[in-house]
Amino acid sequence: MTNYPVEPKSDRGEAGWGYLEDENTLVVSAEYDSAMSHVVMIARALLDPKTFDQVLTEDRLAELDGLIEDGTYVRGSRNLGWLADSVDSAGEYVDV
Repeated sequence: MTNYPVEPKSDRGEAGWGYLEDENTLVVSAEYDSAMSHVVMIARALLDPKTFDQVLTEDRLAELDGLIEDGTYVRGSRNLGWLADSVDSAGEYVDV
């Protein structure tokens, strides 16, 4: 989050998308009107075709096969929040 004045977009339904290749970082943004619309806009931005053309290419996704067996990466992800060591699957995470 930043605390910087931003001009409102003419189309509030338009999400922002950017990929910093040298930092290997995908950045998405959306204007906040309500929790539901914000979550939907962020999800839409993440699912933009550019994400799969430039960031999550087939080759790159193929390299992640080991994540299915090893939860270390998932536990270290910033956007999941707290994840108990006893959780071994996405279904269990949702139930927690």
